[in-house]
Amino acid sequence: MMITAALGFSTLAAEGLLQVAPGLLPSSFRDHYPPHGIEFFNPGILDRTPLTAVPLPYGVEPYDGPPPHQNADFGVASMADTLADRNDVPRLVVPADTDGLPNRQRPAHPDLVLVGDSFTMFAAQEQPIGLQRSVEANLKIEVLNLGIAGIGPDQELWLLETIGVPSKPRVVVWFLYGGNDFVDAFWLRWNLNHEVKTYGDLFAKQRVPSLLLPSLIGSWFEQPAAKNANSDVKPLAPLVMRDHPDMRMWFYPDVLRMICLPPKLLKEQSAWQGITDILRRARSLVTAAGGQFLVVYLPSKEQLYLPYVQPEPELLHQYALASTFVGAPLSEDPNKFFAALLANCGAFEAEVANFCQQESIHFWSATPALSAACETGAPLYYRTDTHWRAEGQLVVVPGLCKQLEELGVKKQ
Repeated sequence: MMITAALGFSTLAAEGLLQVAPGLLPSSFRDHYPPHGIEFFNPGILDRTPLTAVPLPYGVEPYDGPPPHQNADFGVASMADTLADRNDVPRLVVPADTDGLPNRQRPAHPDLVLVGDSFTMFAAQEQPIGLQRSVEANLKIEVLNLGIAGIGPDQELWLLETIGVPSKPRVVVWFLYGGNDFVDAFWLRWNLNHEVKTYGDLFAKQRVPSLLLPSLIGSWFEQPAAKNANSDVKPLAPLVMRDHPDMRMWFYPDVLRMICLPPKLLKEQSAWQGITDILRRARSLVTAAGGQFLVVYLPSKEQLYLPYVQPEPELLHQYALASTFVGAPLSEDPNKFFAALLANCGAFEAEVANFCQQESIHFWSATPALSAACETGAPLYYRTDTHWRAEGQLVVVPGLCKQLEELGVKKQ
């Protein structure tokens, strides 16, 4: 009887301690509850946050470890395939402030604000030195980075309005990524049309449990869930660069399916209308606050490397068939799909450039500089991930600094 009572008391005490101090829970357990287990620390925050905003603090901690491997997580590459990236970049260091934004210290009055998703977040990497630190050193300026992985243009606008513009920067750079920015804008609108209004709605089946200790113990006996969106996806062969056969890489299925869309169909999508409206609003916010606004286009790895890999229509078609972006049409003929890829892979960039010209929005594309470096076989992006390496970021720095100087961000 005494043993039972003591065990019961210990269990209640442990449960109470975890409720009061959820930071004692292993981060691997908290990460089962997206995004980043933030509801452990701020109950109800997901229900209070609309999909077009960001629940802050976002729960992102400073990162110090191997590079990401999104294509392996998706399933088209294997974990063994990630070894080459890990050997090249054994240690990747990215800071995080108290809100989970990638800043060592948040400057009160930054000269420059960077807006974007994970590409912008990785621009803040400190080892190997990336774009942001190089720009800061070259121009002797302070930078505020608002990049968060996994968000889209709607949430980026919210961060700009909530944190970026009130800091009154001289220039705001909006990094528009030619990969999942369009897809993210599409899925957000799809969710809103299906009555998914808040993060609580979005993660309704992954909410923080009421009783923590039993859930934690239960997790020890669960089989790890497959990370890729489709458990039927199997690893595929890598794409091989035509003139540099030692350079092999994996493409991301959703991006391939998006970049084969012809311009007319691309512009008919609600995602396109959303992105253009967001850029107009962002420019208005920044200029009203006395700053300059610059859209910088960052090409996806798929757009950049497609002209340089060996043409393999069958293999590329297999990648596209694994996509979760099933709303986009896809030819059943691999050769027709490959022809559409080659014809349309630059369509999104061209339409963004045309839009910015029509709206008198400052625009600069990183594609020419990256393409010239790509032709030499330089490792600009990770093999088993969608993101750019430090080498790719540094290629962009000279041209970006020139644009910033022309907009009034000059060396002191």
